[in-house]
Amino acid sequence: MGVDGPQMNVVQNGLCRLALLAGAQLETAAGDQATAARHRAAADRLTQNIRRYLVAEDGGWIWCISPDTLQPDQAVLDAEWNRGFTGINGVACMQADVLGFSTDAEGWLGREQDVATLERLAASPVRRALFARDGMWPQFEQVPSHQYLTSPSYGQGYAIQTFLLLERMAEAGRAIDYLARATYQPPADYHLQRDSPYWFYERYLAPEFPDIAAFDQGCGALTVVNVTEPLKAARLIAGIDDTRPDRLRLIPRVPPSWLGFRAEHWPVFTTAGLSSMTIDYQRDGERETLSLHVDGIIDDLIVQLGRGTPRPAFRQRQVSELTLTFTPAGGYATALVGSEQ
Repeated sequence: MGVDGPQMNVVQNGLCRLALLAGAQLETAAGDQATAARHRAAADRLTQNIRRYLVAEDGGWIWCISPDTLQPDQAVLDAEWNRGFTGINGVACMQADVLGFSTDAEGWLGREQDVATLERLAASPVRRALFARDGMWPQFEQVPSHQYLTSPSYGQGYAIQTFLLLERMAEAGRAIDYLARATYQPPADYHLQRDSPYWFYERYLAPEFPDIAAFDQGCGALTVVNVTEPLKAARLIAGIDDTRPDRLRLIPRVPPSWLGFRAEHWPVFTTAGLSSMTIDYQRDGERETLSLHVDGIIDDLIVQLGRGTPRPAFRQRQVSELTLTFTPAGGYATALVGSEQ
């Protein structure tokens, strides 16, 4: 981030840890228990050292430390591209790729640190004002002009995913609304090269951004990272967690202003291989209704509706079709087809 010299970064170490855990899952499935055990041991050591060296006094994550002293270098942390950079939310949101969609999942690293980090970022005066007004989550805090810039990836995209995972649904809804509006209607003077107003692009600008007409669009529209992170946010909203082939967990996370969604032909990983799922989710006040159809059989289905952490769970085995309703007062009620208790 513009500072010469090596540093030990919290997001990169978190990614290495996740790569080891993902590899261990594959090795276990392939029957190579010895290699899986070595990878889990390395991941455990990373976990211990991340918690030991990369937690700040405020309880949040430290962006990076010196490899020579294993201590933070304040000059590096305060550099304009580093201080308040929202890419640090990657520690939280990338865990969903390997560990599932619930922060109480086995192996989740640092929910308390995720919360403290988010609160630290939210305290930035410019970010706080823009988020309150527009739902925009600026990507940088110290670079004067770039205080008015975000992206669907390291800025807005990571924030949306973190809000969703931490069940901060009102904030998630505001951030999603901004991403939708700013994708379809960027500032009038911003020159973007794209063939559709629905295409995500790299650099999203607030009206206060200086000289918008002269600003470089950067990587422009439909770059991989700026499409992938909103897709991951959509995946969390649908809540279709198939990180284990022997168990499918559904945890829809729907912003307060939404009435529902439909996910058609969603690929899910089961013990029989890849299957296709269609889900309808509707909300009417406190009543939630979820219907699903799978081209195949789900060995073990867990559905978590409602609000809060943890959410109440419904569990059913050998499911191909299901309609489920939930109210806080009455709990779950089902209409089952092709299922057995």
